[in-house]
Amino acid sequence: MSRRRRGPGNILFNLVPIVLIIIMAVSGTLFMKDFLTYKAASDEYDALAEKIVVKEDASAADAGDTEAEEEKDYYPDLDIDYDSLEKINGDFAGVLYIPALKLRYPMAQSHDNAEYLTTTFNGEKNPSGSIFVDANAKDPFNDLNTIVYGHNMKNMTMFGSLKKFSADSSLCESDPYFYIYQKEKTRRYRIIAYFTISNTDSMYNNFTDETGYDAYIAKISKISQYQPGKDAVDYTQYPKLVTLSTCWGTGHKYNFVVVGALEAEKSAS
Repeated sequence: MSRRRRGPGNILFNLVPIVLIIIMAVSGTLFMKDFLTYKAASDEYDALAEKIVVKEDASAADAGDTEAEEEKDYYPDLDIDYDSLEKINGDFAGVLYIPALKLRYPMAQSHDNAEYLTTTFNGEKNPSGSIFVDANAKDPFNDLNTIVYGHNMKNMTMFGSLKKFSADSSLCESDPYFYIYQKEKTRRYRIIAYFTISNTDSMYNNFTDETGYDAYIAKISKISQYQPGKDAVDYTQYPKLVTLSTCWGTGHKYNFVVVGALEAEKSAS
């Protein structure tokens, strides 16, 4: 009996399922790795959320039939365990709260803009990192502009939910505020712009004078997807800005940015 010779077609036919199995195995391994990484970070921040409790979650826009004067003094009521957060991380810089996104996280003060890219607030190594304040800030939240960074997580944690503003303009229109809570005081910021921009754009070269401030406002107003009302902010008073920045799209070539102008602040009671 003659032996049937195996041609190139037969060999290729036999290799295809093997290659598919290898691809599926690698993909499954990577998926599980990402899942476990995300879960570890999510579990940690869920535990931290217990130290940042929203007691009263109505926005200024939804605060019932209050008069405008009362709304000017509105701050969401958060019960924050500052002492525990400071004990967990000596770099604790405050709590960021964005009611429209139900986003609330502790922020860390960065020393080099690298550590907290892969280190959680608890100090664990994890690609999810932490939300952190720009290391170049000389006096965070008192500078003309303070930049705060966070990862754009696929599961909408960290700064992943910022992109909801881009997808749904009604979110910012109905509640255009975010807040920064510190032990000494609480600050309320009026969102004035959000947009995508190159991650190497000159806007990340922070400014320190009024000329730079004016140029920054002119630039972001021109490229913003969102335009506040004409009288929403008096820029002639140079209200302090906070710029929230996260990566956008694939390849990390672009960032999505949300900018808020300080509208009011109150000292801790």
